[in-house]
Amino acid sequence: MRTLNDYFSAGHAMSAVQTATNPTTPQFVCADAGALYSMVLHVHVVGDAATVFTFTKNGATMTGVTFTTQAAQTDESGVEYVLSGTETNRRVEIGDSIIALSGGQQVAAQTADVTFVIRR
Repeated sequence: MRTLNDYFSAGHAMSAVQTATNPTTPQFVCADAGALYSMVLHVHVVGDAATVFTFTKNGATMTGVTFTTQAAQTDESGVEYVLSGTETNRRVEIGDSIIALSGGQQVAAQTADVTFVIRR
């Protein structure tokens, strides 16, 4: 059961998971303060490599805030990845712009829809 203090924000679709720091990566603007808790990744092509994601907040790297995908996430499946990093480093405020960046380890062209989870 999920806490009532979580809220969800859909990010833009990720058009190229295989491209490191893709400029069209999912972004969202925080509607409430809290800590970035996880990201739900729904892929549209079978994953072929574990991929490391990092995050920026208002253009600056969120130090230590990462997650690594499964090496072979199934096509058309969604997985919630809980983020590493301290709560202080994952802290977001109303109006902060958050971007998820792929490390580019994925080989096959892969698209994905993402949802960010903020815990208040």
